[in-house]
Amino acid sequence: MPEVAGTQNAQAQASQQSKARVGLADNYETFLTLLTTQLANQDPLDPQDSQEFVSQLTAFTGVEQQIALKESMDSLLQLQSTSLQMNAVGFMGQKAIVLNDKLSLGEDGDLTWTYNLAREADETTVKVYDDKDRLVNEYDAQTGAGAHDFTWDGKNEKGQRLPEGVYRIEIVSKDAEGNAIETDTRTEGVVTGVDLSGSQVYVEIGETKIPLGLVVGIKSSTTNTNS
Repeated sequence: MPEVAGTQNAQAQASQQSKARVGLADNYETFLTLLTTQLANQDPLDPQDSQEFVSQLTAFTGVEQQIALKESMDSLLQLQSTSLQMNAVGFMGQKAIVLNDKLSLGEDGDLTWTYNLAREADETTVKVYDDKDRLVNEYDAQTGAGAHDFTWDGKNEKGQRLPEGVYRIEIVSKDAEGNAIETDTRTEGVVTGVDLSGSQVYVEIGETKIPLGLVVGIKSSTTNTNS
């Protein structure tokens, strides 16, 4: 249960910070007791260096400020994490556009990816891999600069329909001199779940879990086409 885990983590951090403050207070009280004793019993003809006392007091103050700053930063991070989680939950049932090269193949139907070329290519090849990273098919693809859709029919190079599962594509694009051209791959799918169990938030599209940071757009949708 992510809510319980998040609460436990927050309680553990608060406990550590409380212990740090108590420890600092105890040490500060001890330091003041020793300082008072030294001042009361010092040799009037050879007094303690006041600059040393000031330096020690400054050090204690600096530690206290660091603890306070850490508490403030932890609070901000917790608020940010909570905000991200709430935003992710709000994506449920919506169509997400994500930087992703994987999709779940069903019993029938096609899969569609969108790839973007940073500049015009001399040749572009799309390679399709299964979940064991085995090449199952490859195709010549469009070479113009910009975004292009690639639709796979779920078949291998022999024309056989492949089993259900997660498949990914790799875009290999080169210019006339053989230099690689930068590409990114995007998919669209309805968000069917949100995973808040770890330190990173994931949205679930079909059988694929995708970090929330890779979501680049949301479209209102009530139809699941890629899960």
